[in-house]
Amino acid sequence: TKVLADDATRDLEKAMPALEAAMEALEKLDKKSIAEVKAYAKPPEMVQKTMQAVMTVMEKNPSWAQAKTELNDVQFLPRIKNFDKDNIKDTTLRKMEKYTKDPNFTPKLVSNVSTAAGALCQWVHAMKIYSEVYKEVEPKRNKLRNAQEKLEQKNRELEKATNELKEVQAMVQNLKDQFEGSNSEKEELAKTAED
Repeated sequence: TKVLADDATRDLEKAMPALEAAMEALEKLDKKSIAEVKAYAKPPEMVQKTMQAVMTVMEKNPSWAQAKTELNDVQFLPRIKNFDKDNIKDTTLRKMEKYTKDPNFTPKLVSNVSTAAGALCQWVHAMKIYSEVYKEVEPKRNKLRNAQEKLEQKNRELEKATNELKEVQAMVQNLKDQFEGSNSEKEELAKTAED
């Protein structure tokens, strides 16, 4: 079980730096930076592409109109920050690749056009990395959980057997003591009979 735990932890640690960096970038975003993005009537290509990628992750229509609707929602940032990254569907991951495999779709390049879009671009990449690692780690975590449950069950069985053994040993000791007591009594009676 320790090997399984270490393996799962090691895999998850691969994804954590990207996730933490993305969360840090998102923390710097505020209503003003979101307003900067939604103010575009016709956004620059990188901003539009970023918002399409964000909509893809959120399983919404990847259009600028949908993005503006989402950006107008006061819960947009909290939804992004608290996004259920553990349950991104495989189909969504495949759709995300259209963006994440684009060599121009990097947080650095997107930030040159818009800081807020750069942070959102970083978030898209982090969601992809985390989700892929999570999908690899989750079966290992389940295996570990099952192994731990079996180990706990075996330990309970062992404890029960150990307790039963102690009871039997105590009974045997009690019988030995009775036997020795009876033998001593018999010898004393035999001695008394001889005298």
